[in-house]
This record gives sequence, C-alpha cells and structure tokens, in this order.
Amino acid sequence: MKAVWIAVVACALGCAVCSPAAEAATELVVWSFGNGADGQAPYAGLIAAGKPGTFYGTTSGGGAYHNGTLFSLDPATKAETVLWSFGNGFDGAQPYASVIDINGELFGTTTAGGNDDVGTVFSFNPETDTETMLHSFDITDGQGPLYLTRVKGKLYGTTPWGAGPMGFGDGTVYAYNLKTGATKMLYAFGDGTDGINPYGALVDVNGTLYGTASAGGIYGYGTVFSFNPKTHAGTVLWSFGNGTDGQTPETGLIVVKGMLYGTTHAGGAYGYGAVFALNPKTDAETVLWSFGNGTDGQNPNKSLIDVKGTLYGTTVFGGIYGAGTAYSFNLKTGAETVLWSFGDGTDGEYPNSSLMNLKGTLYGTTTYGGSYGGGTVFSLAP
Repeated sequence: MKAVWIAVVACALGCAVCSPAAEAATELVVWSFGNGADGQAPYAGLIAAGKPGTFYGTTSGGGAYHNGTLFSLDPATKAETVLWSFGNGFDGAQPYASVIDINGELFGTTTAGGNDDVGTVFSFNPETDTETMLHSFDITDGQGPLYLTRVKGKLYGTTPWGAGPMGFGDGTVYAYNLKTGATKMLYAFGDGTDGINPYGALVDVNGTLYGTASAGGIYGYGTVFSFNPKTHAGTVLWSFGNGTDGQTPETGLIVVKGMLYGTTHAGGAYGYGAVFALNPKTDAETVLWSFGNGTDGQNPNKSLIDVKGTLYGTTVFGGIYGAGTAYSFNLKTGAETVLWSFGDGTDGEYPNSSLMNLKGTLYGTTTYGGSYGGGTVFSLAP
C-alpha cells in the first residue's frame, strides 16, 4: 500500500522551478513529525472533536512499532500525544485515512494489518485509551480500506482492491453496522465500465451515496458513480478521459447547493489535474479549473472543503518550489488562488490531506518535510 503513494513523490522531480511570488496566506507549522515515536508521514486530514480545540489524526508510519499512529494535538500549546501505535499484534497497521467522531468515540481504518494483513476497521475510546478492531478484511470482502462515512446506524466505505475472482478484485463498497458489529460487502467493482479502484470517501445525499473510482469507466480514467444502499445498485454518472475533462479522480466528493464538486489527480487542459463540478440531476460535468499553467499547483490528491462558497484544497506537487500547494477556488468568480507554496524551508512538503476549517483558520498535514523530515501539521490564515 505504501508504495502506491510514495511512488508518486518521485514525479515531483520533473516539476519546473518558477520564480517566487507573494503568498496569499500565512502558514505556521504546528507540529513536525519524526522526532522519536510520534509518528511519520501523515496522509490524512484532521478532525476537531472531544475537548474544545483538540485535533485528532493519523500517521501512516512511525510510532512504537513503525506501522503508524493515532494522535491528538492541542494547537494552542502545540502538544502532540500518541494515543495508539499500530502494529503490535492484529490491531491493524498503516492508517492512511482520517478518523470520524461518533459520540466521543473515534472510528477509522488501517490499510494493512488485521488477521489477513489487508486492513481493518477500528474504534478508539479517548477516555479509556482503548483500541478495538471491529472488522478484519480478508480480500474477499475488500483490501486496503480508507475513508468512512456515517449514515444513520451504519458506516459505509470503499476499498480500492479486493473481492472479485479469487479475492484479487478491483475494489468494493461495504457497510459496518454500528449496532450489530456486522460487516457486509455490498458491491464489487470491475464488472464492465463501472469503474475500478475507488480511493475517496463516499458522500450521502438524501440517502444516495456518491463517490469516485480512480480508474475504469468507458475511457479507462475513472468515474463518478452513485450507489443505492437499499438496492446495492451502482450507476456511473460520468466517465473521465474523453478530452480535457480530467483523469484519475482519487478523492471523495462534496456537496454544495445540490452540486457535486471534486478533483482529478491528472488530466485537464495541462495534464496536472482539475477541479470539476457534476450535476447529479443531469449528469453534466464541468471543469472549473485546470492545474499546471504556472505555479498554481499540480496533482490534487484529496477532497475539497467548502467555506461560504469558496472551495479549499491542496495539491501534492507544483507551486513555487515544486512541493505542493494549498489553494482556494471561488465558485462565484472562478478564480483560483495559491494560498501557500510548500517546500521553502521546514514548512512541510507534499500535502496529501484535505483541509479543516476552524473559526476561519485552515489546518492540514504534509506527508514529508518539517524540522525532522517526517511531515507536519500546519495552519493557514487566509
């Protein structure tokens, strides 16, 4: 699993070096990973839960057993605490996704570990410091689970691999029942042009789940799909790759006033990814921004957030120094603004996380860089 994302970093070596420009935000490093067993290489964003001002997140590596951590962070005091180190037994290993909060308890996934070393769903109680493996995947029901979405009494998620013939399939949609503890595979990708290898989170819109598959579809470059949890029917709304509409969506979608918004890692007018909108009523897709024309960033890898009609996100590469950007996109004006270009000093490199908005300040993580090279938690004041 780790090699999939790390291999992408090598692409940054081909980025052009551009002249510096003024940044549109102030960036501060809240925490630098890699100084001991505090975790390394965070790929996921943060959530604010529990005590006011407490952040929770995961790292894909580091910790006591070098298989990742679940951590908390107080941004006011800049105190980081490792709540759990993965890899000591069958508790799971290498979490690449963020956790979600349900009544004070944290739920998440690991992409490896468990009984068959292909990933788990877990919960963590911050009051008792107890981690519980809720489900261990076994290839036939999925492999490498990532983001969870709560819909009433169930958690829904996707796996980018697993199921299919002999278990070596192209990904699944599954549900975990919070009351019964039962996990059920609901859909297996790879049957025709429905898309394959879903990485992003599902989003619930009036009982219908929407998501993206990073490959497959009519042209082989991914899809936007809908999924009915009651009938287990999947429908392709858009197939990427026919022109400059974007290619390889690796993120989940968000909903703003009935429209779905997302990003593609590649494609667009310049080949470095795009921000797109899709109308779920008409299945019409529109490219709002194509990355790669200058220092605006390249290759967005995580989901957008909406703050009062402005979308915020990150790109893994590009920017002034080639180590990624944080950017905004104004839905009214169509203007894209680079808030910060990473890679100038110890500010962090290669952001692979979605951003979190807390009272007007944005928070996120970078996978590498910082004082010790193991990544950072950063804040941005637009």
